[in-house]
Amino acid sequence: MATYGNYCTMNFLDAGDKVNLRGVGNLRPSSDSHLNTGNDLSVIRGTLAVNSGKWYYEGKVSSDENLRVVGFLDVSSFIAQRGQLDQLTTLYVGVNANGWGIWFDENNSRFQSGNNNSFSNIAGSLSANDILQFALDLDAGKIWFGKNNTWFSSGDPAAGSNPIFTSVTGTLAPAATIKDIDADPNKVTFNFGATAFAYTPPSGFESWNTSNLPEPD
Repeated sequence: MATYGNYCTMNFLDAGDKVNLRGVGNLRPSSDSHLNTGNDLSVIRGTLAVNSGKWYYEGKVSSDENLRVVGFLDVSSFIAQRGQLDQLTTLYVGVNANGWGIWFDENNSRFQSGNNNSFSNIAGSLSANDILQFALDLDAGKIWFGKNNTWFSSGDPAAGSNPIFTSVTGTLAPAATIKDIDADPNKVTFNFGATAFAYTPPSGFESWNTSNLPEPD
């Protein structure tokens, strides 16, 4: 784990106009639908994007009702700027061709993986205090998702086997589509490595820190 440089956070300036970041170092986003009319979903992206290497992050769930899709979104995918409408469902993580994520159904009774608006059941359910895990290998073009130290679909990022997605390319940042639930606005806290991970990253995978970026040519 890197001990210097700048760690990724969620980026208030690269988010839909209903997103709030409620403290905790800009790591706990929420969506406030009363700030706009229409859809109660909104998108936010991280401050650090990468186009090579192996990367790992986690998200701790404090409530199971706010998350919809969490994963990665290419920086080329436009997110409506502050003050503009962001009800366009084509912007959501996993719905357009430049985003890859895991989606939780309305009852949080199952996970689905999604890209380009194609979703497939993978397993499991979501509960408070779960630790979600995300591993990205852009050198091999692969993505894995896990929960509580078990990788979905028998994945093994360290070995490069059984990824959820292959042929992944682009300059990707962590991203989330979140839903407004007024009763509890604090739903998930992202961890990009600034504090100790709940689980050891797969061998060869780095925290989201600028010191882990390749040296410029």
